[in-house]
Amino acid sequence: MKKRKFASLYMLMAMTISACGNQTTQADLAELQENDAITADTEGQTEYEEAAAEEEESSEDNSFVEVSNSENNIVEITDYIGNFEKVVEIMDMEYDNEAATGSNNYCIDNFKLSWDDYGYYAVSNQGNEKVALYGVRIGDNRAAVLSKIQEYGYTYQSVSEDSDAIYLLQDGKIIYIEIFYNGEQVTAWYVNNYEEGEIEDIKNILELKEQYNIKTSEAWKSAYIDFVFEKYMNDDFLLDEPLQKYKLVNVNGDNIPELYINFGSTAGGDMLCSYFDNSVIYQPMWNYGFSYIEGENLFLDSGGHMDEYYDIVYSIEDGSFVVEAKGECGAEDNANIQFDAEGFPIYNYYWNGNQVSGEAEYEELLNKAFDKGRAKKPFENDDIYDYQEIVNQIIQY
Repeated sequence: MKKRKFASLYMLMAMTISACGNQTTQADLAELQENDAITADTEGQTEYEEAAAEEEESSEDNSFVEVSNSENNIVEITDYIGNFEKVVEIMDMEYDNEAATGSNNYCIDNFKLSWDDYGYYAVSNQGNEKVALYGVRIGDNRAAVLSKIQEYGYTYQSVSEDSDAIYLLQDGKIIYIEIFYNGEQVTAWYVNNYEEGEIEDIKNILELKEQYNIKTSEAWKSAYIDFVFEKYMNDDFLLDEPLQKYKLVNVNGDNIPELYINFGSTAGGDMLCSYFDNSVIYQPMWNYGFSYIEGENLFLDSGGHMDEYYDIVYSIEDGSFVVEAKGECGAEDNANIQFDAEGFPIYNYYWNGNQVSGEAEYEELLNKAFDKGRAKKPFENDDIYDYQEIVNQIIQY
């Protein structure tokens, strides 16, 4: 499986704001709607009363549409899929002549709506606080976004610094969602149901999550599976198979295992992943350099080459990988390496930045910080797995 490349479909929804440039503000819109609701007709009955009378005679579904989110005057766009005309009516949207997609294109105050006669749609919100998407609103905290969307189905998430691309499996269909942030606050969102691009593998992942009910109750499982498939899938081009190997390990002794990844090369190295606060945190390490003391929240990264080597002892604390101790050793001058009487290179040894007498003292200090005699390595007994096997292990854990 090739590494995923997520292009922002948000740009495809380039329905320019200029087409809705002279828009009524949200405050003005609310005022106009309020004034309209209390305007009396020629017989003294208000339009509000007429609307109430009509609503009483309408079906339950239409009644719901009229009052949806009435408490805060918020339009939840997913309530109107298949009935976007009602959104146009409720929000008094204007036709967007400059829109590039769909046969029906409307906009108002940084909110744009497009759909065609075949059931496909694209919706863009660049700052309108009166419209929600799966419960997500402008100004919401980033940490709450995924859990809100997961209430509607199974998700696969791609995270970047200032946006999340989320694929939602809903009623057997893939919905593409992109949420944009300024710091930790939602500033914009975009959604479509095109099912474009290479989504076969993503759909397989989501169907697997659906099959085993990997949802909000198993958030760490969903996050690890996404991490395996989305971020670090690199193939060996000669063998046409993934280079990575995986293992679930118990480093810090809590109820959620850590995920170890070996990327199959010195350049790729190793990685230890842990789950904290609804996301995966990770520490890169040297290739084959990882060992750990099970359940005691200590692990060791040992690595180096060309007469420069290191040992770093870590713990995991509050979502961070904390350096507990660090040792370094190597030749004083790599261009002019000195050798002892037995032909071994002469190294200098340092522990936590201070030079020590030699290798014996260095090893003694290392073992005090990390008892290598009790340590485990992930490749012991050859119980290391490919991505398909690790996904099944995560699901069944």
